[in-house]
Amino acid sequence: MSNITLTLPEPLLHLLESLARNQGVTLSEYVLATLARHVSTAYRVEAVPEEQREQSEQDFVALLQRLDTASEEQIERALDEGEPGEWEPELTPEIVARFEEKLKIARESRD
Repeated sequence: MSNITLTLPEPLLHLLESLARNQGVTLSEYVLATLARHVSTAYRVEAVPEEQREQSEQDFVALLQRLDTASEEQIERALDEGEPGEWEPELTPEIVARFEEKLKIARESRD
């Protein structure tokens, strides 16, 4: 957990302390729960219209079909010319190493 320093107007501080006391929790627990509740409202799952979902599926299938038509040489050239990128932060060094090993094995098996 991380700590922050927060400057509050006195009336707001007293109100938060009172609300926390009424809930039977500490001020920190109350503020944390209130912030978490507020932030969670920013994330909503919304249904996608059926037409949009179908179009996305068709676009994906079309992309796969185009990708499937590349020759071995085109694939190798694209991989060689590709820009080096950054790994996603949640990928551990172990996962990256395993992935790179699998790529190496796959390339060696084609040669």
